[in-house]
Amino acid sequence: MNLLVKLIERTTGRTVADILQRQAFDPLGFSQTGWKTHNDDNLIFNVHEDTDVLGPYDSARGDQSNLFTSAREFTRWGHVHLNPGRASGPHLLPASLFRHLTTMQSPESLPRGLPTHGFFWWVQGDTNSPMSEIGERVPRGACQVLGFTGCACLVIPEIHVVAVRMLNYTGQHQHPEFDYLTDIRQFGNVVTSLFTG
Repeated sequence: MNLLVKLIERTTGRTVADILQRQAFDPLGFSQTGWKTHNDDNLIFNVHEDTDVLGPYDSARGDQSNLFTSAREFTRWGHVHLNPGRASGPHLLPASLFRHLTTMQSPESLPRGLPTHGFFWWVQGDTNSPMSEIGERVPRGACQVLGFTGCACLVIPEIHVVAVRMLNYTGQHQHPEFDYLTDIRQFGNVVTSLFTG
């Protein structure tokens, strides 16, 4: 991720945050999404004991884990991926970009059983790896993007569903009974069960 941020800045002369703000968030009317460097009453900054895990939060360039959003706008982000480039009405952003992000980019030579990915999105392939962060009941073609503290946006085109969970949890090492992989896979399985029976 750090290398990608540097490549983008060097080739475009712009920051990741600026590109996303001008070309995605502003056109979509997002007002509660962006990189924040100072706490305020409307933000829940990550709380953790190990300050090396997530911090610092002193850059608004898009190179740190301090991208904040509301549940409403996170869901709308999923909706734009469900309907590639369209929030409502005409396309605001190129549909091809969104299809590229959320389709399989993992090499075909990847050994079977390993999880598959688009660009920063987990993608549900033909086989569901036990290492995938998408549950085994979630239909093929679904994709999911995750935040470092457990937030998730799951897009399931087959049943036309977007589901979001907001979480602020980095303390698995403090609670050994919590199994992150089981938990995030269960999220997708529960969502799928609610809509497919």
